[in-house]
Amino acid sequence: KINGAGVRAGLVIKPNTPASAVFPYLKDIYMVLIMTVEPGFGGQSFMENMLPKAAEIKAEAQRQGVSIVLEADGGINAGTIQQCARAGIDICVSGTGVFKADNPKKAIEELKALSDKHCVMLIRICIMQCLFFLLRCFLQAFFHAQVYMI
Repeated sequence: KINGAGVRAGLVIKPNTPASAVFPYLKDIYMVLIMTVEPGFGGQSFMENMLPKAAEIKAEAQRQGVSIVLEADGGINAGTIQQCARAGIDICVSGTGVFKADNPKKAIEELKALSDKHCVMLIRICIMQCLFFLLRCFLQAFFHAQVYMI
């Protein structure tokens, strides 16, 4: 239904969800968001052990002959964005890494430089972060039992 409405669908996997949970849906989605913290509140520590999911998902997508965009959200800062890039993450979302920085403008500039260096797209505009958060809350509130959050 989502794709039929002209909207690109994506899935979110939480830390306790195995990467294989998205495999049956890879042909119907364009993006998988890998939560690198437990969703619900900011300021948590980055969970590096979530990154192997990126390789698993990319490998299965390649096996199925589909292209997939991987996004990471949670604990993204100057120290973790490079790990994400090495793991195959395409897009990083940084909330607390920017909002709670001593100098948010400098934090954005540093993350942008690192993302450019490692060919990772950084969702770095505060308004975009807020809209993304609101969209995620809406999807969770109204479609939690659906495929949006597994």
